[in-house]
Amino acid sequence: MRSSAGRGIGVAYATALAAEGAKVVASDIIDTENTVNIIKQAGGEAIGIPCDVTDPDAVHAMVASSIEAFGK
Repeated sequence: MRSSAGRGIGVAYATALAAEGAKVVASDIIDTENTVNIIKQAGGEAIGIPCDVTDPDAVHAMVASSIEAFGK
C-alpha cells in the first residue's frame, strides 16, 4: 500500500499501522516529520524518507534506507 505519508489520509494510515505494532517508513515528496513525530510520541517506531516515486533511483534509495533502519 502506498499513500502520501506527509498529509491527510496517509498520516491516518501510517499512525493506524504503527498503533498495531508496524514499523513505519513514512515516505513522501513533502516533509513527513510531523507523521514520524506523531508515531514516536505514541510509542511507535518510524522514520521519514523523502522520495519521489517517479524517480527509480529515489525509490531504490528509500528501500535501502528502510532496510538499513529496520532490516528485511
